[in-house]
Amino acid sequence: MPTNQARRQRLRQLASALNTIAGRHGVTLVDRDAGLPAIKDMRRRLLLRLHADKTHIPQASEDFLLLQSTWEAWLNWDKNNPGEGPYNGQDAGARRNFRMNGLALLLTYNLPDSFQSREPSEVFAEFGAWFDVFVAAEEVYRWSRTIERSLKSADSGRVHIHAFIEFQNQVDWTTTDRVVFADVRS
Repeated sequence: MPTNQARRQRLRQLASALNTIAGRHGVTLVDRDAGLPAIKDMRRRLLLRLHADKTHIPQASEDFLLLQSTWEAWLNWDKNNPGEGPYNGQDAGARRNFRMNGLALLLTYNLPDSFQSREPSEVFAEFGAWFDVFVAAEEVYRWSRTIERSLKSADSGRVHIHAFIEFQNQVDWTTTDRVVFADVRS
């Protein structure tokens, strides 16, 4: 399994490759250590610059294909080499099965039996206290949460919680460690 250092090295290589293309087309370069968000932004600017309708730009179609193949190579490497990630210690197989890369997330917490004997309002208040800390710690733009009876459960009265989160900036998570409530991984 590669280390975070190996991933940083691979990101530097990606930045260098995209900088080569960007330099030919007058797109602002990124520092090799800028990180994935800056590299994604440069890729977006390159895609706009090299789009298929830009036939008047010399080498645009060749560089567009090079950009796409370079990006696909990065995605394949990153998918197959999850590394240590920002949250060390989680099983590597679990990391491979999850990736949150976006602005919004809907979570469902199917609560364990220990919660089912309690009043739903008490459970929801406990979740709310935890969730408020989460919202304050992250760059959350908007959110909502609700507790519902699990209508299809064999256990009458069983409840689960939904939380919808919209972030101010795109997040890229490879684990669900940030959203574990009472040992329940959404």
